Amino acid sequence: MRALASTVLLLVVACGDKKAPAPNLGPGSQGSAAATTNAGSASPTPLANVAAEATVGDVSDTAPDDATLDDAGIDGSAAAIREAKVVQVVASDSWTCVRRDDGRVRCWGSRFDGKAKPRGSAVPIEIPEMTDAIDIYVTSEYVRIVKADGTLVSTYIAAMDKVPAPNLYSSKASNIARIGSSETVLLRDGTVYRVDKTVEPIPWLEHVKDLREQVALHDDGTLTWFWLFQDKHQKLDAEGITSLIAGNAALRANGSIVGWDNSVNAYRDTKDRTDLPKGTTIMDSSGGTTCALANGAVHCRGRNDHGQLGASTPAKRETFAPVELPAAAVSVVVGDTHVCAILETGALACWGGNRFGQIGDGTLIDRDRPVLIVGATSAVPPPYTDGFDTATGSTTQMSWDKMPNGCKRPTEVGEGRETDVTVVSAYAYAKPGELAITFADFHLRPDGYDYGEIPTRGRQKVLVLALRRGTDKAPIAIDRGRYVSDKEDAPRRVSVATFEGETSRFALHPGISVDLSVLDGKWACGVFTTTDDNDKPVKRPFAARIAKDPW
Repeated sequence: MRALASTVLLLVVACGDKKAPAPNLGPGSQGSAAATTNAGSASPTPLANVAAEATVGDVSDTAPDDATLDDAGIDGSAAAIREAKVVQVVASDSWTCVRRDDGRVRCWGSRFDGKAKPRGSAVPIEIPEMTDAIDIYVTSEYVRIVKADGTLVSTYIAAMDKVPAPNLYSSKASNIARIGSSETVLLRDGTVYRVDKTVEPIPWLEHVKDLREQVALHDDGTLTWFWLFQDKHQKLDAEGITSLIAGNAALRANGSIVGWDNSVNAYRDTKDRTDLPKGTTIMDSSGGTTCALANGAVHCRGRNDHGQLGASTPAKRETFAPVELPAAAVSVVVGDTHVCAILETGALACWGGNRFGQIGDGTLIDRDRPVLIVGATSAVPPPYTDGFDTATGSTTQMSWDKMPNGCKRPTEVGEGRETDVTVVSAYAYAKPGELAITFADFHLRPDGYDYGEIPTRGRQKVLVLALRRGTDKAPIAIDRGRYVSDKEDAPRRVSVATFEGETSRFALHPGISVDLSVLDGKWACGVFTTTDDNDKPVKRPFAARIAKDPW
């Protein structure tokens, strides 16, 4: 992984969703820009929101007979106060939504704007006035729902904190069977409609029995790949297809799996997929992680920087391995950094990244083992929480043992202001010509962080002293000595960045310096000097473990 040094040396790191055309489902409807699971990329991630129907076991527990309107939290009806099974789960970059067998929909997660307080929920929240959902699809801003009467409604969830606004817009279209993507819907008569300025069928998508992000399965067992933004489409050289298992893979009648490249400019020659676990019936990929469902077991491979593989090791894994679940699974979906599976009991298990509360367990703690999401099936939604008070980072505590002479464990670092950080852990992340000495009031990951990722969530604080020598093209090894902030051409330079939750601030005022006195390959120690509000010097000794040998 690339160290945080690269991040803090860039004064501005901007990221955001690439906006797709706003859907319009007929006269009088309103839409909003939406992103797929891989928000910001030009090509949607296949199967980001596709979920499987599940035949699941009974849930026998029910709410007490004396449950009231307040207990139910919705409308006090019998349907609102009984426990229910999860039959569909969908995920986007920072959201998770489920559809239950009582027709109700619950969602959780958040969308940060980087400026104001994050909005969202770390526990499932029920979409009001919804008791007959038959299909759902989630983007970074909306959950779209097909109702039993074949109409579609959409609820804005990006500002959800306690109760989302119901039915932000509704469609005049009818006879909808399922949602294919943020741009398409499949009707019960086998026609596909593009969801834009007008409602009209797509002429080259007829007799369709299943629909995913960029592929349609026809009644005759053939496949059509398409890309609506450029009006591209082509028949794939595959026959005898019985079902789609992903946006880029399908199951033949003989049990073999065929796959293809979904890239817009790729030559789409299909080929047999022999890399998947035997018996795979569902596959999903996002953010560099792929999971497959085979014979009741979920197998995952790829990235694991947030525990997406259900394993404690952070290493990326190139081969599939099963995830230990409390019961057999019937469906699986992969978000950008988290994974959720429906179990045969009707329960929901999730694991992986939880920076946005997308796991749904009431915390912002990453989970490298599956946890059951009680609020997905409970009779009454759990009490609201944004998870801020439970935020943490790595589960590996840093050891301050065996510090060399000249090193002193820091208790607090900062600029003598409210942004000071009470130090729980401190690591120095190294790369050629750079050393990011990082202090946090939580447990940092010793293996560093991805480029552009600020490792704070909730109310957490981080302060980074970014030391640098040389240039990007001609880096010079970091050594002992004084690093200053007020001279761009100085041989040794330092910049200071502070992060709190989703906000960041860079301090470049004169008077900041770092005297690096210990650098032995295991520890970086010295004194950080800055000025307080009265421009008086403030000297703070520090020590940090070197996470990666810079030599």
